[in-house]
Amino acid sequence: MVRAGLVALLLALALLAAAPAGAEGILDSLGCIARAVYWEARDQPFDGQLGVAFVVLNRMRASGKTACAVVDARGSFLGMAQHGHARGRDARAWGLAQEAALIAWQEPDADPTGAATYFHRLDVRPAWAERLTFTRRIGTHLFFRARTAAEATPSPATRPAAPAGQEK
Repeated sequence: MVRAGLVALLLALALLAAAPAGAEGILDSLGCIARAVYWEARDQPFDGQLGVAFVVLNRMRASGKTACAVVDARGSFLGMAQHGHARGRDARAWGLAQEAALIAWQEPDADPTGAATYFHRLDVRPAWAERLTFTRRIGTHLFFRARTAAEATPSPATRPAAPAGQEK
């Protein structure tokens, strides 16, 4: 639907017009986030597309990198590796990807992923997922975040018992 793309563009222009000086990279950032959403999640429900947009933003916050640096990082997004900087060809899906990028940018509390910084499809099992905390499933994507210190250390109730005579 062309209307969704037009609405996203108008919202982005309004955001840019209201942005302080030095914010000229906003449109570039929104474009990079939209590319990631399109190539990684255009077949997902809108909440899943929004989730991918938030993964990019959450990685930005965690790393201090720009949206484009996050999206273009080698090995970070499989769909991006296959399609690079190509813009989506399906106008309706591209409009929805732009809308998800803009909503994520403007509404940080709308994150449906529980602060996820990683995700993968159900049909793959990356080794890195075992080292992270699962936050939510949306569509055919599983979302994860880094473990907190409390999650990384087993609680006393879940620690294996010490061998007899070696208790502390």
